Amino acid sequence: MKTLGLILILFLLGCENKSPAEKSDIVTFEVEDLPMDFQIPSQIWAITEDVIEPAKPKPITYGPLSLKLSEKNKGILLESAAIFNLPSGGGEIDLSKVVTGQPGTFFLGFNVPVKDKLLNKKIYFISQSRQRKVDNEILGSGCNKLLDLSSSLGSLEFKDLITLNTTRDRHLSVLGGHFIFLLETETSWIVSQVTFYDSKRQDLFCSGFRKVEEKK
Repeated sequence: MKTLGLILILFLLGCENKSPAEKSDIVTFEVEDLPMDFQIPSQIWAITEDVIEPAKPKPITYGPLSLKLSEKNKGILLESAAIFNLPSGGGEIDLSKVVTGQPGTFFLGFNVPVKDKLLNKKIYFISQSRQRKVDNEILGSGCNKLLDLSSSLGSLEFKDLITLNTTRDRHLSVLGGHFIFLLETETSWIVSQVTFYDSKRQDLFCSGFRKVEEKK
């Protein structure tokens, strides 16, 4: 419980309700691949039963998700600012193809487009990063740990940004896992998710998480 609380505090401290310096050269990527063998865990549906009104059931649809990554320190990301548009139901991001390996800070924001008025939202994170000690600091939430980020990620329009640092791969211990979004509108529930991993640092993640076969 202490670890979960610490990680949640780190999310709260890392969220900023402002954008870094605006860049006119934002690169946009269209991601088409869906995550491998990932389904919304039944424990999340169980948690949200008290939110979904059984007397007024609404259809559940899978919606798209967009991510914005922008660097604070020059040279941290392969693109200084980029937007990744994921398909309906979400997708996955291999962070080894996003960061350069240089130490520094970058920002991450989410956007889930909705056509109708947003009535309610639940945002969960399922950690798949091993706990490790770096400079007397415990990083990673551990395997299959569930965090509720609904209050810390108040806005889904690229406004509440998570601050991340690549020094000694700290960002992987924070992002390794699944972000799951459940949004209620006037007409339906919209579900989307994104999986973050790094194909070059499987050792930092839990056993069996996004197993990547080595290419010969």
